[in-house]
Amino acid sequence: MLRTGRTSVKDCLICKKEKQYGIHILGAFICHKCEKEMVRADVTDDCYSEYVERLKGLETEMFIHVKKKQVIK
Repeated sequence: MLRTGRTSVKDCLICKKEKQYGIHILGAFICHKCEKEMVRADVTDDCYSEYVERLKGLETEMFIHVKKKQVIK
């Protein structure tokens, strides 16, 4: 995980909003607010299943990230 303080704006994998601060995981960006909410979420919370579904997008992001690295080599 890489915590970024960059001033560039990225789309959050979870909330789909453009945010400036957050973390990068396997080529995907999760904003600071969503990161905190996910960490505090309990499996019984209504939002938990939504987080799980959105995090499945990491698989796609990882595939794209690996393919880009292979093209660069």
